[in-house]
Amino acid sequence: MIISYTKRSKTYQFCKPSTDSKNVYTIIVGKNGSGKSRLLNEIISNFIPSDLTKKISRAKDGFLMRSSEPTKVIAVSTSPYDKFPLTRSLYGIRFPEGIYSYIGIREIRSSDFSLGFISKIIKELLHVRLGNPEQFHKIIEVLGYLGYSGELQVKFEAIISSVQIRRFLDSQKTEDDFRYIFFKNNGGRVNSGFFEIGEKLDFEKLEYLQKIFRRYDFSKYMRSPTVTINADSIELQMDLEDLLFMLEAGILRLKDVYIRKIENNKIYPINEASSGEQCIFNTFLGIACKITDNSLIVIDEPEISLHPAWQERYITLLMDTFQHYKGCHFIIATHSPQLVSKLSNENCYVLKMDEGELMDGELIANNSADFQLANVFNTPGFKNEYLGRIAFSIISKVGKTNKFDSEDLENFTIIQSQIKNMQHNDPIRKLFDLIKDLKRNA
Repeated sequence: MIISYTKRSKTYQFCKPSTDSKNVYTIIVGKNGSGKSRLLNEIISNFIPSDLTKKISRAKDGFLMRSSEPTKVIAVSTSPYDKFPLTRSLYGIRFPEGIYSYIGIREIRSSDFSLGFISKIIKELLHVRLGNPEQFHKIIEVLGYLGYSGELQVKFEAIISSVQIRRFLDSQKTEDDFRYIFFKNNGGRVNSGFFEIGEKLDFEKLEYLQKIFRRYDFSKYMRSPTVTINADSIELQMDLEDLLFMLEAGILRLKDVYIRKIENNKIYPINEASSGEQCIFNTFLGIACKITDNSLIVIDEPEISLHPAWQERYITLLMDTFQHYKGCHFIIATHSPQLVSKLSNENCYVLKMDEGELMDGELIANNSADFQLANVFNTPGFKNEYLGRIAFSIISKVGKTNKFDSEDLENFTIIQSQIKNMQHNDPIRKLFDLIKDLKRNA
């Protein structure tokens, strides 16, 4: 667990020390420009492979305190502007295999980010099915939490023609032959880097590609292979290793993913789902492909593309989906009061970055969005209903008793703290002036 991070004499606490193995959730809130995304990036940067055994170690000019080392560090974002390091390297240094994973769109080469994102997730899912069947079963269970049946139908399509395949099989297999057949005549869609070692071609991969082309008939049914995935089996028309090879090479690409909604038993392509539903599908499956016990999962602004109803469900869905894992720490930066409002009462915290204050989730859970805007985000907006309600409560009670009790004084302090964040013509200001008059005369 990440306990705290200290930088330039300012300490941000993420949770309270605990000896149990339950998952912990920390929500970071703060105004734009307060450094939330930068803070997340610096936490991740701390896990550059130098000395992964210290409880306190240096990350740039800050110090990170944690109770234990994470087995995995997973960064999640659906923004093209996130500040997370990409999977390939961090500051020019490669992560040890398996420690760090980036689930986002900045690594996607496709102009269709939505299709490219889900294609990346499906490839990860197939790799897990090949190498870790036990983890694969857990991933398929995630579909149930998201409201889908535990079966996916995935359709691919070949991006090269039968003529190109015949030319390749009939050629001398020289470097010039391959580059001409696949690269120059294919609009750059084949992944040239997959077949290269430095500036030279990897002829072992070319030989393997030749075997695949001879093994399957890509002139007919293999031009659009289909894979059906469920918890117990995977049905496909070619060997899974061959399929993954063709996907990594860019010779096969994702066409559609079909899902079945449990509530109506209807099957439809994922690209017909709302953008929010696609984001949830991709990011949750992406996390499921990488997570283990004692993982650190860092999520930046998950509310992007999510309807307020999805934002309200997000935290509960996240907790339910990954409840079977132990010792994981989810750190989430957000601007969404709907997301904060559904925090659990246990092992949940809110870090108010501007003030450097850590709040227990139970103090703010299950309250209205206007409550969150005032007490958590310090952006009450115009005619905040929560502030209006407690203002009228003070006026009503004190008008009858002519005295302020402890609850009235607490509510007075809450309203007073938000006056500076209100517009000058906000009616709450006039109510507060009236309350101040009552207080002077009480």
